[in-house]
Amino acid sequence: MLNPGDHIFSIRAGILYYHHGIYVGDDMVIHLMAAGMKKSSSSLCPKCGYNRDRDSRIVKTCLDCFLDGNSLHIFEYGMPCK
Repeated sequence: MLNPGDHIFSIRAGILYYHHGIYVGDDMVIHLMAAGMKKSSSSLCPKCGYNRDRDSRIVKTCLDCFLDGNSLHIFEYGMPCK
């Protein structure tokens, strides 16, 4: 179960890189979408309205858009960190 403030990530491009975000509650995540990482689809997400064709920036999207079909992982710190 996710809690607001959880540091989450998903493994992308096999294991080429990890995409990190902060879960903020209500199925929403704050994360950075970097240039060149966007898909060619111009449709808006029906859950959060995210448009993948926008420029790189910090975005707030639904968890599904953040994961982009990849698995969810929660970063485990050695001590509580919120």
